[in-house]
Amino acid sequence: MKQKELQGIRFGRLVATEWIPGNKNKQTKGKWHCICDCGNNCYVSTTDLTSGKTRSCGCLRKETTSIRFKKYAYKDKRLYAIWLGMKSRCQDLHNSSFGNYGGRGISVCDEWKDDFIEFQTWSVKNGYSDKLTIDRVDVDKGYSPENCRWATILEQSRNKTNSKWVVIGQAKRTFSEWCEIFQIKYDVAYGRVRWGWTPLKALTTPEGERKHA
Repeated sequence: MKQKELQGIRFGRLVATEWIPGNKNKQTKGKWHCICDCGNNCYVSTTDLTSGKTRSCGCLRKETTSIRFKKYAYKDKRLYAIWLGMKSRCQDLHNSSFGNYGGRGISVCDEWKDDFIEFQTWSVKNGYSDKLTIDRVDVDKGYSPENCRWATILEQSRNKTNSKWVVIGQAKRTFSEWCEIFQIKYDVAYGRVRWGWTPLKALTTPEGERKHA
C-alpha cells in the first residue's frame, strides 16, 4: 500500500520532512524523518504520527514530568531520590551497585522508569513513609507495582539474595526470623549450626546448653 504523503505536515512539535523506506533484509520498517521544535531529529512511524501517539522527540514528556515534579517536589524529595537511585542501579553502568541490579537483569517497569508521578502515586497508596525503604518481594524480578512494597530495614535485610532460609515443619523463614520466634540470639544459634548442629536443635536448645546435636 502506498505510503501516506505526510511531508511538511506538523504533528504536535514534529514536522515530517522525509520518508525513509524500510529494509526487508534487515527487517526494519519505514519511518518518517521528523524535526522537532526543540531542534532534535527523530524517526517516527506513520501510525504513531497520525494517531497522536508521538508528538515530540521526547522533550515534551520530559518537560511535562519536570513541571509535575516541581509542583510536588517540596513534599517528596526523599521519594524522588529513591526513584532516581532505583533507576540508576538498573540503568547506569557506572553505578557501583549496577552488577547486582541491571547487571543481572533487574529493571524498572515502563510505568515508572520515565514517570516519577506514577511512582509517587503508587507509593502513597501503598503505605510509603520516611521510615520505610523500597523492597522487591521477589529479588530476582524487577521494580514494578506487582513486585514492590515499602518495608522496614529489618524486613528488607531478610529479603536479600544472600538470606539464609530455613524450613521447619511447613514454614519457610529466614534464620534471623526463626531466632526471633524462638527468642534466641542470632550469633548463638548460627554458631551452633556452624559447629554441626541441626537448625531446629540450634534454635530450640537453651543458650546455656552446649550439647551437640
